[in-house]
Amino acid sequence: MSIGPFVDRRAVFDDLAARWDTLCPAGAQDEAVERGLALVGDIEDRVIVDVGCGTGLLESYLVPHLGCGRLLALDSSPAMMARACAKHDDRRIEWLCRDVRDAGIDTASVDVVLCYNTWPHFEDPAGVARELARWLRPGAPCLVWHDIGRDRLAALHAEAGGPIAGDQLPPIRDLAAIFRTSGFVVASAEEDANSYTLLVSRLAETQIAQDGTPRGESGAPIRTGR
Repeated sequence: MSIGPFVDRRAVFDDLAARWDTLCPAGAQDEAVERGLALVGDIEDRVIVDVGCGTGLLESYLVPHLGCGRLLALDSSPAMMARACAKHDDRRIEWLCRDVRDAGIDTASVDVVLCYNTWPHFEDPAGVARELARWLRPGAPCLVWHDIGRDRLAALHAEAGGPIAGDQLPPIRDLAAIFRTSGFVVASAEEDANSYTLLVSRLAETQIAQDGTPRGESGAPIRTGR
């Protein structure tokens, strides 16, 4: 990732932070968030990474079910993270204001990775997918999901202009292919006009060759309703 676009994108979200919760109210996203979290199952006592935590939306849903687990909340925008920290005073949350590819998360130390309304802003999707695979324990899930379809999201970003004008989601089958080649098994890949959901899990150790490449997987159906 070049420094210029990364810094520009970060500045956009720093500028949006003060009004983000008005633009994206939590209550309006209950159904989408809960739909996604149901896919990853019980999170009690787990180590979870919230990639692109923004102003702390997911933390409101995750913390009550965390038990003795830990939540690593990751975002590159200092202003977004400051607002998230102010909302959630909980020792189980570790706030990481860093680029996802330089997060300092240990290999095979994470039980669940969540990417909600985040994916289009990564300039190197394959590099990010490989980094998520490194964090996760074998068999652990990663969920990428959005509360709107990719065409509508692309239109919103184009209207916003600036560094995020071209930030788009790929067709779900293309994102599934990226994750497959990054050490994941695809469990579910679905999109329609109102949602976008990819659930994958880290390949088990027996499915990974000595050079780190996947040995193969059973294919999951790709569903589109566009």
